[in-house]
Amino acid sequence: MTNLNVPIINIPIVNISDPIPTNLESSFNTNVDSNGFIPSMNIDPVFHEIRHALKALKEQGKTTVIDLSSMPFAPGEKDQLRESLKVGEIEIKLNAMGTSYLHETSYPGVWWVDHYSLDENLTGSYIEITSVPEIVLADKQDISDGLQRFTQFLEQRSESHE
Repeated sequence: MTNLNVPIINIPIVNISDPIPTNLESSFNTNVDSNGFIPSMNIDPVFHEIRHALKALKEQGKTTVIDLSSMPFAPGEKDQLRESLKVGEIEIKLNAMGTSYLHETSYPGVWWVDHYSLDENLTGSYIEITSVPEIVLADKQDISDGLQRFTQFLEQRSESHE
């Protein structure tokens, strides 16, 4: 695979100064919107970055990667982000040194990408704003190797029919 020096954007995150109580009997109160989501100060900046990146993709062909693994999401926020973006028409499962799941969100050009290790631990979670995530593209050397193997296959097939 090729490495196209795609920039990884770090988005400033608002930290909550007091920890969220975990005691079920606490008096912690949250405002839940009509969709059942708890408003977040960390998700909206991601949404704005996605919009900015989509505009750059449309106007300049520039791709962007947002590293969700490096962001300190509160419990449930990443799920809220995923639910808000929804799943679009394309889903890809890639098996290479672990499993990667890629799906285009309901917004064409916005991809959710999760990478897992061989022991099924999440190693990276990204939003990629691109036509097709780079990891899916065939490398020129891989294509060359594939051509060589296919040529050998055809030669063997031809020999077996003689």
